[in-house]
Amino acid sequence: MCSYIHGRSEVDVLGTLTKLEYLNLSSEYCHIKRLPEALGIFSNLKYLNLSGFQQLEELPTSFGNIRSLMHLDLSHCSAVKGIPEAMGSLTSLQFLNLSECHNIFENDLDIETKVEAISNLNKLQYLNLSKLGDEHKTSTFESFLDCMKTLSNLEHLDLSGNEILTSLPDCFSRLRKLHTLDLSWCTNLQTIPASIGQTDSLKYIHNIGCPFLKLSTVFHLNKGLVALPHFMVHLNDDSSCSNIVQLKDVNIPMLEISSLENVRSVKEVQIIRLVEKQRVKRLILEWTKDSERSVEDVEVLGELIPPRTLMMLDIAGYNGSKFPDWIMGMASYLPNLVRMNLTGIPNCISLPPLGQLPNLEELSLEQMRSIVKIDGGLCGGPRPFPRLKGFYLRYMKNLEIWNTTYSCSGEGMSEFMFPSLCEVHIDCCPKLRLTPCPPITEKWVIAESDGVMSSWEESVLGTTVAFCSLPAVTAMDVRRCNVPMREWRLLHHLSSIEVLCIRDFSDLAISAETIQALSSLQSLRLDNYRWKVVKLPDWLGHLTSLKELEICCYEVEASLESIKHLTSLKKLSLSDCEAMTTLPHSMEDLTSLEELTIVSCPDLIDFPEGMGRLTSLNKLEIRHCESIKSLPNGIENLTRLAYIRIIGCPELQHWYELEGNKKKLANVEKLV
Repeated sequence: MCSYIHGRSEVDVLGTLTKLEYLNLSSEYCHIKRLPEALGIFSNLKYLNLSGFQQLEELPTSFGNIRSLMHLDLSHCSAVKGIPEAMGSLTSLQFLNLSECHNIFENDLDIETKVEAISNLNKLQYLNLSKLGDEHKTSTFESFLDCMKTLSNLEHLDLSGNEILTSLPDCFSRLRKLHTLDLSWCTNLQTIPASIGQTDSLKYIHNIGCPFLKLSTVFHLNKGLVALPHFMVHLNDDSSCSNIVQLKDVNIPMLEISSLENVRSVKEVQIIRLVEKQRVKRLILEWTKDSERSVEDVEVLGELIPPRTLMMLDIAGYNGSKFPDWIMGMASYLPNLVRMNLTGIPNCISLPPLGQLPNLEELSLEQMRSIVKIDGGLCGGPRPFPRLKGFYLRYMKNLEIWNTTYSCSGEGMSEFMFPSLCEVHIDCCPKLRLTPCPPITEKWVIAESDGVMSSWEESVLGTTVAFCSLPAVTAMDVRRCNVPMREWRLLHHLSSIEVLCIRDFSDLAISAETIQALSSLQSLRLDNYRWKVVKLPDWLGHLTSLKELEICCYEVEASLESIKHLTSLKKLSLSDCEAMTTLPHSMEDLTSLEELTIVSCPDLIDFPEGMGRLTSLNKLEIRHCESIKSLPNGIENLTRLAYIRIIGCPELQHWYELEGNKKKLANVEKLV
């Protein structure tokens, strides 16, 4: 496809292919900037795919000679210009994909020529104008859409991802064969012509990510219209049946079916043949809480067997006390499932055996009030959850026990339930206790689940450590815990914690065992928006391995001495410390400190005199500290200081503008 073939011209090379009908040159990223003029020789070409030619600058002038072309894909040709003009003579086109062709409106003044060119394509059935970029004028884009008025055979129109679009022109009502209109993620779209509802052929509107778009008038005019991907089941006018049968021919990557309580018969669900919809990769099935049912949930769910291609499944509001057979044997039905979420399921007393799903990576259980125990029944057999990375328990307020291991033989041998876990999130599970030992995971997030932090018995754990070993946890985030930190026994049984975040907690008194458990800590965040006045703990000075410290909403006193022992500290951030008037004097001993950030400390007026000793300081950021009038004496000694950022500090900014102070900071490369 180029003229670089030694000794031969484009015509010599391409002229032998005059009968070519199919040409696919698509690429994830192609560096070609131009196409040969000889491309116009392909007078019989019907299919051409140039997707991914991101550096292509223009189409050859001979492009209009390919008049037999029926399928043209120029998606992701983001730099090419003159696309509409080159299309004018391609009147046989039925499929045209211009997704992410950002230069389609490179000349706003010539918009009428572009409209006229596209208007000639009256055989077009599929047109993709998605993600054309937001650098164009809204009026230009909407004027361009006037070309639709002559596309009488158009069946599928994709305008998704065009954030600058605010309305659609009235000419859309002339598209009498339009079947599918995709407006997904047109986040500023507010109106479409009500008359489009009178287009009997229109069956599907994709409107996810359109928060301002109101479709009530359109749906009133077209009772058969379906909004996708969120389909809401409702009753027909005489309440004899529901509209779920409208999903019979829907086969899209994401499908959400809500208000399933309105299904009137099992037969309605059978008609949609969900199991055959191979394009569906994500499925959400939802019943409305506390609503009346005509058909038992277990019967409805029993017929909603997803296709084997499914990767993500959410079930919410299910009211049955047991699950249908396909969920109990899910491993054979959904071998490709990667993520599963069960939420708001009040009556099930046991969990389905999900452990045999070979590709499951994320499992979330939420608001299942009848579940009191998680044990080997979740595993469903040997070697469970081989790929599970994330396990989430939220608002399981009656959950009491999680057996983190399961019996793998008749000889009393046990193994971890989740052998490959990376993250555990436990939120609002106040009764939960883990036994016999913590699971192996890299990160914990624990919120309002005090028992998880404090319920470990030293004697019990002592007998199982040899079996369980100490999990090597990298990070822990503890939020809104109501037991004193000295009772956080979980920390005693986790080795090598490097990152710890403690949020909204007041009793920071700890024991010697806890200090020992934090001996490897490198990053600590203390975040206290919940309590008004809490002093920093004295034990900070024992964390001699600490490299990063972030303090939010704490009382920081000038006399704080413990901080001077943090000789390895490289980053320090102080924010929303409202009562702090001066930085701790002991900060001058932090000779390894490289970055200092101070944010929203309104009463801070002074820096320690010895700040000039912070000889490793490279970056200083001060934001919204209105009382600071100047940087400290000795700032000129910080020869490694390369970046200073000052925002919302008017007097400090004025101080910097003085000529003498600029000279002090002559070594600073960048001041924002």
